[in-house]
Amino acid sequence: MQIGNIAEIIACIISAFYYQKIKDSFLKWLPFYLLYVSIGEFAAHYYSGMPNLYIYFSITIMTIFFYNYCFYQLLHVRKKIGKLIIVLSSLLLIATIFVSFFLAKYPTSTYYILIAMGIELSLIACIYLYHIFLSDDLQVLLIKQSGFWMAAGVLLFFSGMCFTFAISPIALKYDLKIFDTYLLRFIPRVLSVLLYSFLSIAVVLYKPNPKQ
Repeated sequence: MQIGNIAEIIACIISAFYYQKIKDSFLKWLPFYLLYVSIGEFAAHYYSGMPNLYIYFSITIMTIFFYNYCFYQLLHVRKKIGKLIIVLSSLLLIATIFVSFFLAKYPTSTYYILIAMGIELSLIACIYLYHIFLSDDLQVLLIKQSGFWMAAGVLLFFSGMCFTFAISPIALKYDLKIFDTYLLRFIPRVLSVLLYSFLSIAVVLYKPNPKQ
């Protein structure tokens, strides 16, 4: 079990512990999403080939659903942004399902889906952060807003993963490592710890507030 998986399980436990508080919030599906991802990643270790690939496709689809749902709940009062989230997430879901059924045997197609997901979620996270930075309500500090922590975690993780994909040819060519760990494994593990730590903070800090 990797450190990222441990951080994921801890975040799942924390969100379940605080479920009574978040059950009516944009985070209400978080414990179920994290549980699904944890079980999926655990199961993927015991399969190879296409079954393994389909497990990760299902995790990708759930990830698109979950984070876009969260941002939609946070931003749907701004109708244009809400429509943008629906359009982008729908296109991404259609593309992911299409690739999983017809192009899964081509590694590059999966690669492009992950990049597209990273770009889409990073973009929506940036829009949300821009929205709260421009907010006239200064009564609540950014670091005390659960939405800020979720968006920051999403932005760091998915933009970081896009960067990892971008440098993968160089990293593979020169066999790059950090602390005797391959760079292409080290970066996702660090990003995972950051994402799940930020999600845990978002849960702990959550307070009923229409601006969150």
